[in-house]
This record gives sequence, C-alpha cells and structure tokens, in this order.
Amino acid sequence: MAWISPTGFIDSGSVWTDEALAYDENTGTYAYASALKGDYTDNLELTHAALDCDKVQIWVSIGGANINAIEVDAYYSSAWHNTYSGAIVEGQFVEYAIGSTQSVTAMRVRFYSTKAVTAGCMVHEADFNEVAAGAQTYYQSLEATAVGVSLASKMSTFHKNLSAIAVALPVMNKGMFLTLDGTAIGVAVLSTAKMFSKALDAVALGIASLAKVATYQQIISATAIVVSALTKATTHYLTIAATSIGVPQLLKGMGKTLSAIAIGAPVLNTTLTASRTLGVVAQGVAGLTKQFIAGTGALIKGWWSK
Repeated sequence: MAWISPTGFIDSGSVWTDEALAYDENTGTYAYASALKGDYTDNLELTHAALDCDKVQIWVSIGGANINAIEVDAYYSSAWHNTYSGAIVEGQFVEYAIGSTQSVTAMRVRFYSTKAVTAGCMVHEADFNEVAAGAQTYYQSLEATAVGVSLASKMSTFHKNLSAIAVALPVMNKGMFLTLDGTAIGVAVLSTAKMFSKALDAVALGIASLAKVATYQQIISATAIVVSALTKATTHYLTIAATSIGVPQLLKGMGKTLSAIAIGAPVLNTTLTASRTLGVVAQGVAGLTKQFIAGTGALIKGWWSK
C-alpha cells in the first residue's frame, strides 16, 4: 500500500485559489478559499487516474471558529460517495476510510461556515491510499485457490459416483434379466391358470343358466294356467254381478214410472177442470163489459136529447 498524490483538480465554483498546492507534497503550502458565506463552500475536487483505493487522507487548517465542519467524498462506480461529515481536525493528516477497496478516480472536500466571514479554509495536502497490486493479486489467487479446491473436491466426488455407477450397472442388468426371466415364466403359468379358471366359470355359468331356463319355463306354464282360470272366473263373476245389479235397477225404474202415472192422472183432471172454469169466467166478463158499454151509450144519448 502507498499514499499517492492527486494529479489534477476541478474548481467548478471558481472559489478556490492555488488549487495545485493541495497536492505538492508540502504541508507548508495550501489551496484556500476565503470570503465565506453562511453555508458550505463549493467543492475542491482532486483527481487521479483510476486506482485501487480503500481510503484517503487530508491535512487542513481554518482561519476562524465559525468554520466548524468538513465534508469529504470519494468518486467510484460512476458516483460520489460520502466518506466523512463532521468536526474539523487541524494541523495533521486525518484518514477517511471508504469502507472497501474501490476503483477511485477523485476525492472532494468542502467546509461549512456558520455565517459569512472573510477568514479562509485551507487544504495543505491530500493523498489516495493505493492498495498494492501484488496484494490484490494474492487475495485473488487465494480466492481462486479456494474455489479450485472446492471444485476439485466436487469433481472427485463426481468421479467416485461415476465409478460406483459403472460397477453397479452390470449387476443391475444381470439382476434385471433374471427378474425378466422369472416374470416371463410366472406370466405364462398365471395365464394358463386364468384360462382354466375362466373355463370352469363358463361351465358353472352354463349349468346355472340351464337350471334357470327350466325353472322359467315351469313358471310360464303355471302362470298360463292360472291366468286362464282367473279369466274364466272373472268373466263369470262379472256376469253374475251385472245381473244382480240390473234386476233391482229395472224394478226401481218401473216403480218410478208407475208412480208418475198415478200422480199425473189426477193432476191432469184438475188442470182440465180449471181450464174450463176459466173459460166460463172469461165469457161472463166479456158479456158484462158489452152490457156496460151499451148502457153507457144509451145514457149519453138521452142526455144530449134533452
């Protein structure tokens, strides 16, 4: 590891003076900014070609108590990263760690003033801490070795597995063929047994079917006899039932007819008599009316004559 001075600067706000003195390897000279406002100054950027860096160091001083804070950043991975913000330590190198080894191309520094003052802030010296390439390579080699050992172990295990498979395959194949032979014999025996069993089943089924056919025919014959007898009995019963119902109904109807005739004759005689009586009355009323009209006419005629 070695401290490496910057090789250039950027003063974007044009507020710094003698910027190159901040990396001239002389802590008795400095770059400075004065006429400060009550805020942070603009940054003084110090640059270098990319280098592996894990920290920076800066020597600063200030011209008044109102300047009370400093902020330091490092540029890597295409962005600025803050490494420190806080109180100022004057008159010595102060290291600010980045936190890891990065490919750094710049650092920047600025100061904070609590109010506007004419006093200045000075950067006497600044450096990058370059991590030695040899050390980096050594660490990389160790990492590669660790990876390689792991891979070698895995490859060894893999080879052992392959060897075990190579030994096991012939044994497995032999066992497989023996199993297949045994299975083939067993299947043939089982097939023959199944066929014999099916034949026995068919015989048993045939015998059962023949018995069922004979029983069925007997049932049909018995049913035919019963149906025939039942039909005859039913016809005979229906005839008797119809006769026993019909005779009383016929007699009942005849009785109603005779009753109607017996009742109708007197009514008819009474009706005829009443009709005749009404006819006589009607004739009498007509005669009286004619007599009344004739009498009335004679009376009127006699009155006009007088």
